[in-house]
This record gives sequence, C-alpha cells and structure tokens, in this order.
Amino acid sequence: MIDKTPTPSKKGTLYIGDNLDILKTRMPDNHFDLIYLDPPFNSNRNYNSNFKDETQSVIFEDTWDYNKHKVKTDKEFVRISIHNEKLAAYLSFIKGGLKEDSLFAYLTFMSSRLNEMRRVLKSTGSIYLHCDPTASHYLKVIMDIIFGEPNFRNEIVWQYQYGSRAKKGFGRKHDIILFYSKDRNYYWNDIRVPHLDSSIKVNFTKVDESGRLYREGKSEKWGKSYRYYADEGRKCDDVWTDINSLHALEAERLGYPTQKPEALLERIIKASCPLDGKLLDPFCGCGTSCAVAAKMGIDYVGIDISSKALEVIKERFVSSGLPMPAIEHKPTDLVTSAALAKEDKYGFQKAICEKLGFTWDQKKGADSGIDGVLFFIDPDYEGLQKVIIQVKGGNIKTSDIRDLHGVIVRENASIGIFATLNEPTQSMIAEANRIGYYKENENSQFIPKIQILTSNDIYNNHAQIKFPAGVKFE
Repeated sequence: MIDKTPTPSKKGTLYIGDNLDILKTRMPDNHFDLIYLDPPFNSNRNYNSNFKDETQSVIFEDTWDYNKHKVKTDKEFVRISIHNEKLAAYLSFIKGGLKEDSLFAYLTFMSSRLNEMRRVLKSTGSIYLHCDPTASHYLKVIMDIIFGEPNFRNEIVWQYQYGSRAKKGFGRKHDIILFYSKDRNYYWNDIRVPHLDSSIKVNFTKVDESGRLYREGKSEKWGKSYRYYADEGRKCDDVWTDINSLHALEAERLGYPTQKPEALLERIIKASCPLDGKLLDPFCGCGTSCAVAAKMGIDYVGIDISSKALEVIKERFVSSGLPMPAIEHKPTDLVTSAALAKEDKYGFQKAICEKLGFTWDQKKGADSGIDGVLFFIDPDYEGLQKVIIQVKGGNIKTSDIRDLHGVIVRENASIGIFATLNEPTQSMIAEANRIGYYKENENSQFIPKIQILTSNDIYNNHAQIKFPAGVKFE
C-alpha cells in the first residue's frame, strides 16, 4: 500500500488525445525520469467499463485491423523506415514473413510511440513497458532495437492470484513488465520487500538483546561476520508475487478495465524516479500512476485518448483529496472533440483553430463573432485576404450563418468558416449557399464565402477549407 507518511501532493498535467501527436508536439527532449506504460496488449477484444453506478460501455478497443487503418499504419511505417532501418526491417518481417497484418498494425503503432518515448526520456531515465504473453516477445525485440540490448535491465514477472481458469492448458496468472534504461548511468533506488514467513522460520533463528530476529553471515574475502535482520527485508527480485491484482470487491477498484493496483506502481516509481523527478504515463487510463505519483509528491504527465478516462480520473482525484491535474485536450476524433466541447468551451475553440491553421483569438467574454483568423495572398487580388472562423460546440441554428455573414461584412473578410461539433441542418446549408462565393471564375474555382465544417470532418480529414488555386499563406 501507499506509504502514509505525509508528502506534498503534486498537481500534474493530463492530456486527452492521441499520445503520438502529443508526444511529438508537446513533450521536449530528455524531459522525464520515468516512463510507465500499460498499453493495449493486442488481445483482440474490446474492454467494457463497469463503474459503480453499474453503467457499462466500451471504453477502448484492443483489436487491430490493418485494412481498417491501412493509411495511418502505412504512414507511421514510412516514418519509422526513415529514422530506423533496423526497426523497419523487423516490422517488414512481421508483415511479410509471418503474414500477420494485424500484428504488423499493432507493432507499428507501438514502435512509433516507443521511438518518441526514448526521445523524451532523460539519459538517467528508465522505462517500464507493461504487457502480457500475447505480444511480450515481439515487444522485447522492439525495445532491444529502440533502447539497445545493453540497456535491458529486467523482465519482471508480476504473478497474481486472480486470473483466468483455462479449460485446457494452464491458467494464466501473470503479466510481463519489460524494464529498460536509456543509458548505463540510470537512477536506481534499491527496493526491499518482506521475507517470506517460511524463510524467516528456517533462516532467522537467533534473537538479539532487543528481541529482533536475525541470522549471521560471514564474508570469506574479508573474514568479517555480519548480522542480517528479518525485519529489514530482502532485496526485491524480478518475480513479484506479493502484489495481487484487484478483485471485484476491492475498495481501490474503480470499475475501469485493466486497472492495476497502486502498490504495483508505487514499487516501480520508488525504484526508478527521484522525488524531484517527473513521471510520464502515455496510456494512463484511470490514472493509477498519476494518483500514486501525486501522493508521493512527484510531478507527472498522463495521456489518454479516452474521454471516459478523464471522467474516472476526476472522480478518483476528488475522492482521494488530491489536487486536480491541469487538463489539456488535443482532440483526435468526434468523441474526444465532443468531450472537450463539454469540458472547456475555449479549449475546444483553440483546438479547432490550431487544427485548421488559424491564430486563435484568446479574448474571453464578450463574443465578437471571431474565434480565429488567418490571412492568405491571392494572386488575382491586391493585399492580404482575411479568413475568420467561428467555432460552435453547442446547439446551432440557421441564424448563426446569417450572423457570421454579418461579421464577414463588418471585418471586410473574404471567407468565413463555421466550425461546429454538431451536424448542420439543411436550412443552414441552404443559407450558406445563398450567400454565394468568394471566387467564381472561368477556371471553375467555386470557393464558397461561408464554409461549414464539422468536428468529424476536421479530425477525419474528410473535408478541409477550400481555397483558390495558387494562394500563399502569411
């Protein structure tokens, strides 16, 4: 369990979005002392929530369909090929040699992210990759390639009581945690665990004057005798049997699938993160690592793509009396975009503006009708052409289009973008069409003066802003 000694709680940061994008754009080089990740395991199943209010929903999918995500997977593979030929060769073997398209998609997904994790890890830092026998052998090869075989430290076997009971074969009762450092000079704090009762009974047979059990040992090299006390414990080895998984009635349990016990994270953090260090969990889920770090007074960053994870973490931190982490959203799809619109109106506006290349207007309060601006040069016209954007995360109506047209006239803008979380009505589309075009010429360049884009369009790249051919941007 977590040490009850009072420590200053730390307010960290939680990002909601695709961890690859966030790692690339928000995380600096050589920044973290410890990375712990409990990613999807390629288990080929979907995980449902089972929260205390007894509601259920699919919280994340652990299925990998190469054909479904071919474009994204192939793009990530091309980037890997440019930067790491050895890793690309291994992934090519998985796809071609084993003819495992789903495994190729999963390992490409993991490789892209592990490459970025190595970049953001300090030279004295360590990384713990939590996995299971489904893919641990493949992931170990990838870790050897990215972090270097000499930097492999341990394959930790976490053995627990609860687990599957196989009808044929042996029941699976363990996970694998791959422990690597970035370099040889990594931070390390020895962890000691209690001796087994059977070991104490056999080996610690002497009692000192204060009543403590001990055994004696002698150094053959130095000829000195030593006392080893039972209550001092033993050095922790790489098979962990003293930390159990969470059963259904455990007070700590939140109903989040794949939740790990706090004691497991406490051990890892104590071993490999100094108190003034910084932890990263790029698949933080229900926030166990973040909560443990906060209780220990250690700074942290958590990332998760699920908006449901944010709800669970908030409830967890409130009920534990921990300072709420600063929350930053970087939406990746309609679900995460909707969660941000509900949580943070201005954060939603900023995210949409940044995604489309606008400079976000940070003024909060009185609505000027402008959430962002950008400028372009049209070779057919003199001067800069102005584009304004309105971002709407709530209910929308036809009069919103007329209001945007009024702002365009007032600001002498060329184009107005109406970005909305919700789908526009047919009357809104008709109203935008009625207003006409910024440009309509003999080259068939029909550029609407008002363009409506939904969050789903924006994040799935089905639609982008239409500009005339040959424009340049300021």
